[in-house]
Amino acid sequence: MTKKTTGMLAAMIPLLTFCGLCAATSSCSTRGGSDSQTTELTTDSISCSDSLISRGARAYCSITADYPQGKTALADSVRLWIADRLSYIGYTGPSDTIPYVTPGSNLSDGKAMIRNVCSTVLADAGKEFEALDSIHAINPEFGLQYEYYWDIKKICQTETFVTYTANSYAFLGGAHGSSFSIGQTFDAATGELIGNNMIRTEAVAKVISLIKDDLMKYFEVSTPEELRDIMLVKPEELTLPSTPLTLMDDGVHFLYQQYEIAPYVAGMPNGVIPYSKLTGCLTPAVEALIPAQAQ
Repeated sequence: MTKKTTGMLAAMIPLLTFCGLCAATSSCSTRGGSDSQTTELTTDSISCSDSLISRGARAYCSITADYPQGKTALADSVRLWIADRLSYIGYTGPSDTIPYVTPGSNLSDGKAMIRNVCSTVLADAGKEFEALDSIHAINPEFGLQYEYYWDIKKICQTETFVTYTANSYAFLGGAHGSSFSIGQTFDAATGELIGNNMIRTEAVAKVISLIKDDLMKYFEVSTPEELRDIMLVKPEELTLPSTPLTLMDDGVHFLYQQYEIAPYVAGMPNGVIPYSKLTGCLTPAVEALIPAQAQ
């Protein structure tokens, strides 16, 4: 099955080898209307990788990020979001894990933060490896490998909004690892996070219908019956993705996680709804952010 890829998957290339997807590189840089407010977000490309070998086991951690510079509401908002994404990996959240980035940490030094995340992840793995002594006593050849990856990229910047994507992958043994991708759009002027709340309440059903149409292209099927056979959920029970919708230069992008609506082999079902099809669906505040030439 050929998977359709969209802009929000552009930054996933380093991870896709592990989760069985294939993506094409995409980005956008769009100028808004004459009355739009220009708010540039400058970033520094930072990275950190480290490994730990203990008791015949190996853990590896790699982090890359486009880290905001400067003192603006937008930069502060993006830094806080990045710290949150680096606090967890996969589907885990605040209710079931200790965050890798301690709440209240100084986020001004991105390089120090990602080094600390790497160190914390490997230290946690080392504690688990300590339990392997009893296994090695029985089987000296026993080996184990853990892998942790984060790749956080700015994939679209216009005069009115900025969109990021954060992709993570964890392999802790088993048949395959776990991949997770989340996009986030920020209001360039205020730093406000824009997600599924961009859709007017009365237009949600219409947007879900448009998503179904695009999913048929993704799965390469031509009838609702074929779509029903592929998905893990009934098409009539489909909801908006659990992760935020995002704004790009060509429309509103959506992405479902592995297993969210389809089997693992289907990857992360995703697509784009052109702005021309969303007339009356977006809130007035979000409509004002859309560059005139993209509508």
